[in-house]
Amino acid sequence: MSKPESSPLQKICTTFLVLSMAYCGSGLQNYGTGPGFNYVVNVMKMGAVGDGRKDDSKAFLRAWAAVCGANKTAPLLLIPAGRTFLLKPVKFQGPCTSSAINFKILGNIMAPDMTAWKGNDRQNWLVFENISWLKIDGNGQIDGRGASWWQQESEPEKRPSALKFSRCTNLRLDQLKHINSPRNHISVTGCRNVVISHLNITAPGSSPNTDGIDIGRTRNVYIHDCNIETGDDCIAIGTESFNFSISHVTCGPGHGISIGSLGANGATARVKNINVSDCSFKGSTNGARIKTWQRIWICQGDLLSENSSIIIDQYYCPVTGNCPNQTSAVKVSDVFYNNFEGTSSSEKAIILNCSQSIGCDNLRLTDISIKSSVHGAGCQSSCLNAQAIVTVVMGYSTGPEPWCAWLMPMAFLSCIAMFIYTIYVNNCPDYIWVDKCVLEKQLGRFSFEPTNENPLFGPSVATLRKVGGLDRKLVEQGERWRLFSCMFLHSGVVHLLFNTFALLCTGFQLEEEFGYLKIGIFYVLAGLGGSILPCLRQDPTKDIVSIGASGALFGFMGSMLSEFITNWSSYSNKVHVFHIIAIQRLPNRHAYPIHTS
Repeated sequence: MSKPESSPLQKICTTFLVLSMAYCGSGLQNYGTGPGFNYVVNVMKMGAVGDGRKDDSKAFLRAWAAVCGANKTAPLLLIPAGRTFLLKPVKFQGPCTSSAINFKILGNIMAPDMTAWKGNDRQNWLVFENISWLKIDGNGQIDGRGASWWQQESEPEKRPSALKFSRCTNLRLDQLKHINSPRNHISVTGCRNVVISHLNITAPGSSPNTDGIDIGRTRNVYIHDCNIETGDDCIAIGTESFNFSISHVTCGPGHGISIGSLGANGATARVKNINVSDCSFKGSTNGARIKTWQRIWICQGDLLSENSSIIIDQYYCPVTGNCPNQTSAVKVSDVFYNNFEGTSSSEKAIILNCSQSIGCDNLRLTDISIKSSVHGAGCQSSCLNAQAIVTVVMGYSTGPEPWCAWLMPMAFLSCIAMFIYTIYVNNCPDYIWVDKCVLEKQLGRFSFEPTNENPLFGPSVATLRKVGGLDRKLVEQGERWRLFSCMFLHSGVVHLLFNTFALLCTGFQLEEEFGYLKIGIFYVLAGLGGSILPCLRQDPTKDIVSIGASGALFGFMGSMLSEFITNWSSYSNKVHVFHIIAIQRLPNRHAYPIHTS
């Protein structure tokens, strides 16, 4: 199977799509419980008792039928506070003639005891199916009463998920508390445009298979500001899942945020564009984990997260010793981990355990700081059949120390020193009428030319030519050294400040990542290109001097922009890079005869 290619533009558009399309589901968030609703159905009016003993399932279904089929805009189904409603397995089904339904849970909803499930579907408890524009919120509680299930039923397939959403679009879940599900607390499958926020999901750390949020075959998902404490994955992402943004999630106890398990029984699976940021893992066994069986394809998975350990496991097997090794077509590629910081209870903080047949490629780990939670112990990494780039790792050593830039600081100081020397040679007061030089009384010999001569507060054209400015006539006469000398000249203080600021922001970072040799050669070549092209454009009949300092800097701008677009998901502050590039372009158009390349 060939790997689909994604252009940088597609990656940028996808990031926008996650936040914009998924946020469509939040369009219901401003609806209140008061007079803003033109149609309200209270389950108590439909026969519910709310004493925690009598089955209120039929009353809830009657209330749903009334809301769903009312052909209203923004109707409200109200579960009032102060009561506990016992519900047997219930399916709230669409499509509905009403739009933007608000299912507001202010009271408590409780599952029946395990013994009362005989003859009922044991796969799911509360199901919402084929519904568009649904919002479920409130400060109520959904209690799965899973304790008896965990003790008496060891097979997870025979225990129900508490809350399931199937084939829903523009779905929003907000503020609810979910506790003690027999299996998954929330399952989402076959949905589009989902926003899940401000949920509190809890179950004992020893409870088996109690995933917090389990999502598969779903597109455009935004999960944020949730607290999840369970006995299994806090968030599990299954196959055919695309465009996820997960942020500000607190996880633990549990197994972290996982992609998988995927590829069971030799099935091929796809997961694309998963972004995790600003999450905290406390007491979890893992941080961000990719777990697959031995036939799986994952592409373009971008994981940006904080705290705890990193795992890619292509030998996932839930039954110890019962999964023989296979040489099947396995592919995990283009996975980026950035800005992890925290502690690990395991000695191996990073585990890259990839297939023997193909392995993993283009794995990138940057800004990793993981320390052992055991006093006096250290952390290590384990790598099998994986090609990974580790640019900065802190807290333990798995690669070379980060490079400390020295060449670009030297270029920075050279530009400043050359400008001071140029102003010294210029000596404006000796050539201009008294009090015409800018800041003459304060700076004396180092004052600047009048603004009608040089609006950037710098030397004269004659001085720039004298100290090595680029003049086509002089170059043609044999002074080719000017192609190099002009690389360190600036036309004025404004020009110098913008160029040195850009050099600090881009040159230093590029040298730290690629080393002084490559960046030094690139700096010279870019500077030469910035000198030769203006020289060819000069009109030999006019008195024009070119300054080439910006040529090298624009080369850095291009390389930085290229890397930025290529590795879009690795940058935590994308606006900062564009801001620098925009600033660098400002001082390069002048109406007077000093040309900066």
